Amino acid sequence: MSQGRRESAASGGPGWRPTADGPIVVPGAILPVRSGRPSRRRLLFAGVTMLLWTLPQVTGMLSVFRDTLQSHFAISIDQFGLMISIGAIPGMLGAVLGGRLVDRRGPRVVLRVCLFGAAVGMAMAALAGEWIYLLVALGVTALFSSPMWIAAQSYLVRLFPRRRRRVLSLSLVAMSITGVAVPLLAEGLLHLRRTHPSVSFSHILHIPFAVTAGVLLLAVPLYRRRKALGAAAAVPSVPGESARRPLDKSALLLVGMMVVHDMCDNSAMMWMPRVLGSSSYAERPLLPGVVTAGFSLAYVLARGLLSVLPEQWGRRAMLIAPGVVGSAVLLAGILSRSQAVTAVCYVVGGFCWSFEFPAILSTLAGSDGRRFGSALGLLSVGSGLATFALANTMGLLARSLGDASLWMILILPAAGFPLVSLGGVIWVWRFGRGGPGPEARAKEQPE
Repeated sequence: MSQGRRESAASGGPGWRPTADGPIVVPGAILPVRSGRPSRRRLLFAGVTMLLWTLPQVTGMLSVFRDTLQSHFAISIDQFGLMISIGAIPGMLGAVLGGRLVDRRGPRVVLRVCLFGAAVGMAMAALAGEWIYLLVALGVTALFSSPMWIAAQSYLVRLFPRRRRRVLSLSLVAMSITGVAVPLLAEGLLHLRRTHPSVSFSHILHIPFAVTAGVLLLAVPLYRRRKALGAAAAVPSVPGESARRPLDKSALLLVGMMVVHDMCDNSAMMWMPRVLGSSSYAERPLLPGVVTAGFSLAYVLARGLLSVLPEQWGRRAMLIAPGVVGSAVLLAGILSRSQAVTAVCYVVGGFCWSFEFPAILSTLAGSDGRRFGSALGLLSVGSGLATFALANTMGLLARSLGDASLWMILILPAAGFPLVSLGGVIWVWRFGRGGPGPEARAKEQPE
C-alpha cells in the first residue's frame, strides 16, 4: 500500500491527511481550512483522551484504604488481594474484544462504548454496600477500562503519527499524575474521617466512585461522529486482510516484554502500601499513600523527560538498561530491612524502569500500526493473567509468612524486571540492528 493510501485510511476518509503538528489538509475543499484551528483541536482531543482513560485509576484508593477496608467488609488478607486484582479477569475479555474492534472499527467507536460501560461500573461501585457487590462493580469497570486504554493509545497515535513516543509518553505521564493524586486523595479522605466523626468510611469510599461515573458519562458525546476530530479515524488504518494476520515475532517479543513489566510493576504497586504499613518494620516514618504518590511522581518526571527527548534518541538503550538498573535499586532497598530505605529505593527504582514501557510501546506502534489494537489487546490479556497470578501468589505468601515477614514478598516483582532487559537484548540483536522498519521510516518522512 502506498504512503498516500495509508494516510487516507488512517485519517478516516479520502483526501484527509493527518499531520503531527500542522493543519489538516483537504485537497479540493471549497472552503479553506484554517491553519491554527485543527492543531488546537488535536491538542484538545489528545488532552481530553489522556484525562479520561486515567480516571478509572480511582480504584487505586482501595490499596491505600487497606486495613480500614478489611475491617469495614470483614475480609481476610487474601480476600483483600482478590479485591485489588479482580480487574485482571474481566479486563482480559475486554482487551480481546476491544483490540480487534479498534483495528476493524477504529478507536473512536470503542472509546464511546467504553466510557459508558466504565461509568456504569463506577456507579455500581458507588452503590455497593457489601464486599461481593464491590467486587462485581470492579469487574465491570475493568471490563470496559481495559479496552478504553487500547482505544486511547490508538487514537493518540493516529492524531500524532510522527510523534509516537512523545504522545505515548505524555499519555503515561497523565496516568502517573493521576497515580499521584489518587493515593494523596485517599490519605486525605482517611484524615478527614479521623478528624470528623460525622464522616463515615462509606462516604469516603463511595463518593469518589460516584463523581468519576458522572465525568465519564458526560464525556461520551465527545466521541460522536459530528464532534470527534476527523483525523482520528473511525475505520482501521489499513482495512482488509492485513489486520487479520497474526503478529510477527518482533511484535510478540515486544508484547512479552511489556507483559513482564506490567506484571512486576502492578504487583509491586498493589502490595507496597500494605507491606510498608506492616509490622515488618520496627519504625514506619513514611505514610504508604505518600510513598505511592512519590512513586507516581517519579513516573511523571521520567516519562516527561522521555517525551521531550528526540524521537529516536536512545531507542535501543531504553529497551535494555532501565529494567536491570531499577531492579538492582529496589532489591537493595528491600534487603536493607528499613521502611524508609525501601520506600526511597522503590521510588528511585520506579524512575529507572518507567522509561522502558513507553519506549517499547512506541517501538511496537512503529513496527506495524495496522495491528496495533490487536497487539495491545494481547498485551492486556497477558498482563492481566500475569498480574493476577503474581499478585495472588504474593497474597498466599503473605498469609503463610505473617505480618512480620511481609517484606519478603516484594522480592518477587523486584527480581522480574531484568527479564524485560533480557528481552530487550534479544530484540535489539534479532530485529533492532537495522534501524526502524519500513512503516516507521515512512511515518518519519515529512508530510
